Amino acid sequence: MRATKKLLTLLLAVCFICILHPETASADTGSIMVNGSNILQAQDYMISCGSGTAKYNPNTKTLTLDNASIAAADIGNVLTYGIEIQEQGVTVELIGQSSIDAHLGIFSSSPFRLKGTGGGSLAIHASQAPGLGSIALCRIRIDNGGLAIQDARLQITVGNLQQDNSAYAIYICGGENKISNSQIEISMPTSSGQYAQSTGINATDATSLTISDNSSITMNSVDAGIAITGTLKISGSKLAVPSAEQYVVSCGNLEIVNGSDVNVYANTGLALSANENITVSASTVNATSVKSNSLFCSSLSVTDNSTLKAKGYWPAFFVNSDTVINNSSIESESTNDVSIYCRNGNLEITDSNVTCTSAPNYKGIFVQTGNLTMTDSNVVSPANSGVSGIHANGDIIISGGTTEIGAGGISSESNIQVGGVVTANGKPSYENIASNNANGQVSFLDADYTAVDEAIARANALDKGGYIDFDTVQTAINAVVRGKDIREQDVVDEYAAKIEAAIAALKPLPSISILEGADQTIAAGTDTDVTIRADGDFDKFVSVLVDGTELAKEHYTATSGSTVIMFKPDYIKTLAVGNHTVAIRFTDGQAQTTLTIQEQKQPEDPENPDGKPEQPGENPGEPDDKPEQPGENPGEPDDKPEQPGENPGEPDGKPEQPNNPDETPDDASSNGQPQKPSDGSSNEAAQKPSNVPAQNQGNDKLPPKTGDHAPIGWLTALMVASAAWLVMGKRRAGSYH
Repeated sequence: MRATKKLLTLLLAVCFICILHPETASADTGSIMVNGSNILQAQDYMISCGSGTAKYNPNTKTLTLDNASIAAADIGNVLTYGIEIQEQGVTVELIGQSSIDAHLGIFSSSPFRLKGTGGGSLAIHASQAPGLGSIALCRIRIDNGGLAIQDARLQITVGNLQQDNSAYAIYICGGENKISNSQIEISMPTSSGQYAQSTGINATDATSLTISDNSSITMNSVDAGIAITGTLKISGSKLAVPSAEQYVVSCGNLEIVNGSDVNVYANTGLALSANENITVSASTVNATSVKSNSLFCSSLSVTDNSTLKAKGYWPAFFVNSDTVINNSSIESESTNDVSIYCRNGNLEITDSNVTCTSAPNYKGIFVQTGNLTMTDSNVVSPANSGVSGIHANGDIIISGGTTEIGAGGISSESNIQVGGVVTANGKPSYENIASNNANGQVSFLDADYTAVDEAIARANALDKGGYIDFDTVQTAINAVVRGKDIREQDVVDEYAAKIEAAIAALKPLPSISILEGADQTIAAGTDTDVTIRADGDFDKFVSVLVDGTELAKEHYTATSGSTVIMFKPDYIKTLAVGNHTVAIRFTDGQAQTTLTIQEQKQPEDPENPDGKPEQPGENPGEPDDKPEQPGENPGEPDDKPEQPGENPGEPDGKPEQPNNPDETPDDASSNGQPQKPSDGSSNEAAQKPSNVPAQNQGNDKLPPKTGDHAPIGWLTALMVASAAWLVMGKRRAGSYH
């Protein structure tokens, strides 16, 4: 029993130690070799490296190189790894300026991250190690993919390279890989052999490699630039390869997007090639191949204001399927073949500028099986006489834009439809456009009369009589001949130019003075005439215009002296309230003024010149607080004991005038005497009988009644009773709502 307890105690102690020091357990699962020593077993996880250090944090799995100088261990006169990582998920952090000199600079058996902090950099120099034979030199090698380089500056060089040996600046096997906000400079020796010995980035079987976030990769000299089985994406970054002995980029898909700048040069091989697609969007590409194609792919897309310059020995563009060029600028040149070659797809050029230069006696653009469509683009593809600068075995459709063919022509094995301007050495020419098919047709779209129609519309909107020479505009309009096709587009454009020129040269009629009646104001609905006298010769009088519209003569009279125009009242009544322009036109000028129709004012009340209402308030739901007038709301008492209420179903609130003093107020309200509501006039009080109290208690022109016939007590009682009946009246009135 005691033995069991001791064993249990021992196990608990071991577990407790593992909890406190988990790195001890993890350290046994792998190794991180730095300068030939396993840093996982070093004191404090730190190794001196020249004047700097390498330190490992097991909790974050971060290996920090702080100004470290690493030289690979000499094992049997063989320089091996500078850093060898046999641990999952390690980050190598760079502080200051570190360096590695080794046959294999950094090796990791699993994905890892290389990160710069505060501008940290790493220089890796690899040299051929004696005794290693044909083992490839690698500065950074990841066996299972997943390399991430972030915020780092790397300088990678190779000093020497033996024959039949290979070297790689970065070697990745598989995975998704990223280079972000980093600057990498690579310099490697080149060879003149058939196969590439030095490669900048080799990503065998990698799913992707993304270069992004203002990264910059420069390969000063290599045999090959970047090779990847999957997708290479360059986003918002730069790739510069001024000299690759063989090819620059070979990949599955190539994407150059988001303002990237790619400038590459290949000697014997392809500049940019993709087994599938090449996409260029909002970026700049300059690609040259001295002895091969500049671009080679299955399909090509150049869009979003991109600029692409391609120069090759064979076709600069060699596309096996479809090519789309949209809103971009293209310069394509082949020194020994066709400039742009689409093998099995269609070529679409839209809103772009395309210049093609081919070898002598070669086509500039050649679409072998598909159709060629050029829309609103400027295409320059000249050729020698007797050679088609543009040819498609399918249809050719040209819509808008200008197509320059030099001394060459445009030909198709199908149909050609021309709806744009075709020029030969800068002059419109439609002679060398032909279908090689006996059943093919060449058709020309109608000329574009848009500019002509717009010019005529502007002319028609003018006041023709307001100019002394409008006939020149009308002459230019009459000269337009409809029905021309695109071959005479220059003639149609000249029509529009002449109309516009005539409009611009128009001279308005001279101004003639208004002698009388200028800027009159008339009340709306006034039954009066309006007279205006102009200082114009009556013999030269032509017409009257109101608001730009010629007025029928039945609405006015015109007499001499100099010229007097009188508008008839019936016409004046038809004018809307507001300002109206009146023009009196003569053959030698025009007089112009303004006639204003003003809203007619309501007549003033002589008893109330200030226009202040003496009526109850406008809100029928509120009392008017004016006891001298009955309320405007028939459902409310009028609080005026001297007049019967306006609501015949309610007491009139005047107990001092009942037929029978013994009758209740209810009986008095139905005694058959006529009810006479006030008419609201201001002199109503003067019409009341002398025994009726004054209606306007606040009018100092009528002194208050002080008769002795009504004792003070009795009056007080009447006032209390009136107030009671008023309250009851309001409650009853509420029942009607």
